[in-house]
Amino acid sequence: MKQIKVVLAGATAVAALSGLALSSSASAAQPQSAQSRTVASKAVVQPASEQAVAQKSSPAKSESRVLGAGVMDGHRWSAALVYYPKTPAGYAPGHNPKELLCIAVTVDGKPTNPYGEECMSVTGPHDPSGDLGDYGQDYYAGGSSLFFGQPLAHVASATMTFGNAPSITVPKVTIPGTDFSAYVIPVAAHLQMKNLYEYDSHHHLVSQQKL
Repeated sequence: MKQIKVVLAGATAVAALSGLALSSSASAAQPQSAQSRTVASKAVVQPASEQAVAQKSSPAKSESRVLGAGVMDGHRWSAALVYYPKTPAGYAPGHNPKELLCIAVTVDGKPTNPYGEECMSVTGPHDPSGDLGDYGQDYYAGGSSLFFGQPLAHVASATMTFGNAPSITVPKVTIPGTDFSAYVIPVAAHLQMKNLYEYDSHHHLVSQQKL
């Protein structure tokens, strides 16, 4: 089973993010019991260097949807789920997968990687490997991070609770015409992650895990 890779970005790649721009709720429902899952790390094909990508003049066609965006500590960030029906020629020369699914992050208008922090090989827009209920977390300078989820098909939203702050609830976002979906939760450096709950469209608990 494929798993999301946890990526540590260099301090020079992204400025420290310490605020929170997405909406948050005052508290999260605490279920009596539910099946728990363990945070996994996904093996991915490593992208080519920015220098190799720059040699390609025409960008590859892609389909994408924004997962989240905001301003934290004076820095504007965004994250998007991107599907490449044909892998960009500059991506991992010599062993390109046929198609690619990535989570692309930008900070202050600049991408942290040419194609995305999290990329995985897929086969067609309905490849089940893009829907495995996996998680990943990308850390940036100063200790802030973005927590990504690629949930099971019937998940509609996710709520993260903290030991020292109100909970955050975000929706799952799906690329139309595909089975690829994800969500992102920004976690400021001072926040103490506690639990993650995923719900279906009727707000019935699907899964939970202790962080």
